[in-house]
Amino acid sequence: FKQKTAYEIKECDWSSDVCSSDLKKSMESNFSYELLLAIAKQESVFNVRLISRSGDYGLMQLRPSTARWIAKQLGVSNYNLLDYKTNIDFAVYYLSYLRQYWDTKGLSGNLLTDRVILSYNKGIQGASSYVSYHKANSSYVYNVRLYQHQFENR
Repeated sequence: FKQKTAYEIKECDWSSDVCSSDLKKSMESNFSYELLLAIAKQESVFNVRLISRSGDYGLMQLRPSTARWIAKQLGVSNYNLLDYKTNIDFAVYYLSYLRQYWDTKGLSGNLLTDRVILSYNKGIQGASSYVSYHKANSSYVYNVRLYQHQFENR
C-alpha cells in the first residue's frame, strides 16, 4: 500500500508520533494505514482522550471488557486505554483476531474486511445477527469504507 505521512493526512490533527505509531502497527498487522485511520476517524474523530457516553476509551474507542480480554491475551496487567500507543496496539490486536475468526469461516477479500469492520463495531455475535437480518452493510461499515477511500485518494 502507498504510505502516507502525517502531513499528507490533512484531517488528522494527531502529533506525528501518533501517526507514526499507527503506520508502524498497520505495517506489522497487514491492515492498511488508511483503514486504521478510517476506523479512528469513525470512532473518535481522532480524539485520543475521548471517553464516550457508553464508556469506550481513546482513539479507537475500546470497551473496557474488550480491553481486559486483549490484555489477558497479550499478558499485559497494567495498561492505560487513553495512551494512544496502547489503544492502537489493542485495537490492531482485536482487528487481527476478528480477521482470523472470519477467515476461518471462509470469508475473504472485501467481504472479510467488511465483516471485520462490522465486528469491530458490534462484536462477533452482533455482526452475525446483523448480517442475518440485513442485506446491506451498516452505516458504520459504509462510513469507515468511505473514510478509507478518502484517505487512499489524498
